[in-house]
Amino acid sequence: MRKIASVALALMLMLSVMPVAFAEGPIQIDIFYCDYSDTYLGTVRAAMDELLDSMPDKFTYQNYDGRLDQATQTRDVETALTRGTDLLIMNIVTTGSEEAAQNIVDMAKEKGVPVVFFNREISDAVVNSYDLCAFVGTDADEAGYMEGQAIAEFLLADGNLEKYDLDGDKEFKYVMFRGELGNAEAFGRTLYSVLEANRLLEESGYKLVPSAANQADNTQPDDGVSPYYLYGNWSAANAKNLMDTALITYGLDNGDIELIIANNDDQGLGAIEAMNELGYNPGQ
Repeated sequence: MRKIASVALALMLMLSVMPVAFAEGPIQIDIFYCDYSDTYLGTVRAAMDELLDSMPDKFTYQNYDGRLDQATQTRDVETALTRGTDLLIMNIVTTGSEEAAQNIVDMAKEKGVPVVFFNREISDAVVNSYDLCAFVGTDADEAGYMEGQAIAEFLLADGNLEKYDLDGDKEFKYVMFRGELGNAEAFGRTLYSVLEANRLLEESGYKLVPSAANQADNTQPDDGVSPYYLYGNWSAANAKNLMDTALITYGLDNGDIELIIANNDDQGLGAIEAMNELGYNPGQ
């Protein structure tokens, strides 16, 4: 829970330093989540609710489910601003362009209401367009490097290089389950998980290469990694369906697929469920 709590606490710290002008009584906070069904955001929401509920004399709040629809989320923001709010906290639906975030910032600025974006990164240009705007988040690429390090450490331990190189060609054919296109976190986790793993594996003579089970997306950068993925879009159900389909053609015991990488836990769990149904990783 440390990471989850830190998100909530960081947002509360922003409350303490941002100059919110409000009448006597609790501060009204309106909190916008891109999708209630997202497992990670569900834990963040629970932590935020618990923290705010512990201070009812200081804060009142309302949560909103964007349902992965930017138009719905933007309408909810308009409703909150019209009704009256002291602070907007935004987990924005659309991260691939500046337009949606800038529109929300402009509406908040017109009312003089501070806005804090979190988790889903927005551009510095949008943040800097309003003195009472901030972003709370992490380095978008850091999780990718950390995942790559974890992959390399696992493969370099206890004879795992030979054990998991199923066809003995010193290449680990991986399937990548990718999050939202246009999302900075998804891009960083996709690219740097592989690049960092390969950097750390270089002396061993082994490397990660995309499995033929991935789709090839020629709209992505031609860096040997980014175009190759299955588009789970953060969802366990999507990842399971994609893995089910991949396993019709590609095997788990002949070197077709030797490694699964996922941008988030839900997609990894979906892939595991598909493998479980074929008798792999029982009890995992």
